[in-house]
Amino acid sequence: MIAAITVATTPARRWTLKEAAEVFPALSELAEEHGYRLLMFGSVLNKGEGDDLDLQMAPFKATEQSEVRFLAQFGGVLKDSRIDVRRGFRRFKLLRDGRLYDFNFGGFWKPRGTT
Repeated sequence: MIAAITVATTPARRWTLKEAAEVFPALSELAEEHGYRLLMFGSVLNKGEGDDLDLQMAPFKATEQSEVRFLAQFGGVLKDSRIDVRRGFRRFKLLRDGRLYDFNFGGFWKPRGTT
């Protein structure tokens, strides 16, 4: 079962790889405080720019993981979320300081165009 919540979008500034590299250390530290190792993927990493910053939140250490506490401390405005209970996948797209962050927790997704 897949549940989705979509909230009206607000134009956001595009990301560059340089800008992503500047915010990554602080985001990584926050992720580790909540039991996750932060991994960057997507268009910003692959092409040097993109509309949102795609971040995978991989469980880390024996620390208790809490996506709710992480997202609350990160802040921002929820723009989209997707939950796939069957795969254990949860995605939250947030707007903060004029930029979109796309946090992915749990399982992995299918590449676009696959069934």
